[in-house]
Amino acid sequence: MNPNGTPFGFLNAFGEKFKKMNQKVNSIIDNFNNEKLYAVDYNNLVEEYHQLGLGNIDEFCSNYAFARHLGQSFDSPESREAMYLEIRDFLWDLKNNGHIE
Repeated sequence: MNPNGTPFGFLNAFGEKFKKMNQKVNSIIDNFNNEKLYAVDYNNLVEEYHQLGLGNIDEFCSNYAFARHLGQSFDSPESREAMYLEIRDFLWDLKNNGHIE
């Protein structure tokens, strides 16, 4: 600690500029991380649900999300989970409103 009560630091003015630049870069990365790297074709989703998953929404959604991510550059557990939750909510809304079985 400096005699005036401010914490001691090894960074000089350049370090402060670097710190601000680093915060800005991290902010941009955080915004990018909040973007979806996948797109859902909801018409195709409902068609596939009718063909393959009728009745078991949760199992269908996990299989659908896994299959859509397999071998893709955007494949990550977080992206698969995000897609799973998104399509699960969509299909459960359709089911609860009587639009699908």
